[in-house]
Amino acid sequence: MDSPVYVLILSIRAMHLPHCDLCCVAGLGRTGTLIGCYLMKHYEMSAAETIAWIRIARPGSVLGPQQHYMEQYVLALFLYGP
Repeated sequence: MDSPVYVLILSIRAMHLPHCDLCCVAGLGRTGTLIGCYLMKHYEMSAAETIAWIRIARPGSVLGPQQHYMEQYVLALFLYGP
């Protein structure tokens, strides 16, 4: 079963848009998680590297459940498709 984040990334790529804006209420949890999953998939960064980079760029991002989600799905992101 594909993760919801991976399905969303594939949907965005299928639209062939030059860019995509991502946002949530505070711009800390969901936004950081989705961008982090994209970075891990396409730039082959580890979950720890990605979370550290996001927290430098936007302090307070990717906490608790989002951090565990990224750590859990990092391998799945590498296994599925392009």
